[in-house]
Amino acid sequence: MDLCHLINEIISDFKNIYLIEKRNLNVYAKPHVLRQPELAVRIALKNLIRNAFQHSTGDEIQVIQMRGTVKIINSLMPSYLDPADTGFGLGRELIARLTDKLGKLKFMSNDSHHVAIVKFD
Repeated sequence: MDLCHLINEIISDFKNIYLIEKRNLNVYAKPHVLRQPELAVRIALKNLIRNAFQHSTGDEIQVIQMRGTVKIINSLMPSYLDPADTGFGLGRELIARLTDKLGKLKFMSNDSHHVAIVKFD
């Protein structure tokens, strides 16, 4: 399975659902063949990319793929942050469990960005 093609397909599916034209969407991806099960990789990436669209309060989303590693960054506007809103984290937990079988997953956040990095290779 070509990881670059999969990323572009997922983003294309979301273009009709989310108002991407109101955000700067930057995708950097090059062909790379993964040997992991396509369905599992698709579920993980679809969830992470959807989360970036749903939870971005800023105007920029980046999806950067280098070989088998995908970094998804969504910008935040501090004035929109609600410190009491931590969510349930269920989706995050499920994706973490799934990616444990496929590779490694790391989440990072600061006042201006949420970052998810998943390494499949």
